[in-house]
Amino acid sequence: MSKSLKDIVPPHLQQKALDSIPDLSHCIVKKGKEYFDSAEGKRHLEDMLDDFFKERGKLINLIQLFIGNEKLIDKIQPEIIKFFEQSRKCSGEKR
Repeated sequence: MSKSLKDIVPPHLQQKALDSIPDLSHCIVKKGKEYFDSAEGKRHLEDMLDDFFKERGKLINLIQLFIGNEKLIDKIQPEIIKFFEQSRKCSGEKR
């Protein structure tokens, strides 16, 4: 017979885990923004974009028509950073 985690973990520890969710989510958002704002994060994003568009050559050419000579990563990275900043606002972080 298997038991669920809820049956095994005492109620006070369950509540402690629930209470820690806002702090944990804040930490994840903060670390995500820091990573994607870093040179390593930018390189990783660029690699992911390259992999995505390898099989979609015509699509990347169409996108290049709209954004000109700028690299796609230079358009996408700031938007990802904005996403993380918006997530922080939604979680109630004060600036």
